[in-house]
Amino acid sequence: MLKPVILIVDDERPYVDLLGELLEKYGMEAHTAYDAGDALFRIRATKPDLILMDLKMPQMDGLSLIDRLRSEQEWQKIPIVVVSARTGKEYQEAALEAGANRFLAKPFSSAELIEVLTE
Repeated sequence: MLKPVILIVDDERPYVDLLGELLEKYGMEAHTAYDAGDALFRIRATKPDLILMDLKMPQMDGLSLIDRLRSEQEWQKIPIVVVSARTGKEYQEAALEAGANRFLAKPFSSAELIEVLTE
């Protein structure tokens, strides 16, 4: 059975590394990107089954990246879960309106994350 491929996009390297280790512990193949430009490259290279991304990143924020992904036919159907410390209702609504499938507020437990990823 193939492992689900998850791309983690966040500019906080220690957080990304920890999240990658957690996903691999649960039998997933984790790839990482530390900004939107790197994410676009990694999406082409890895063809992820799902993308976990933060909203606040350098160069291009998460909402702009979601817009970009949803405008490309080959990437429109990749599920996107926004993971962000920006937990206000306006951020959640903006992420979902931009095309994210789910919003998970930081901090979250590993059980919450795995539940979202295995739905």
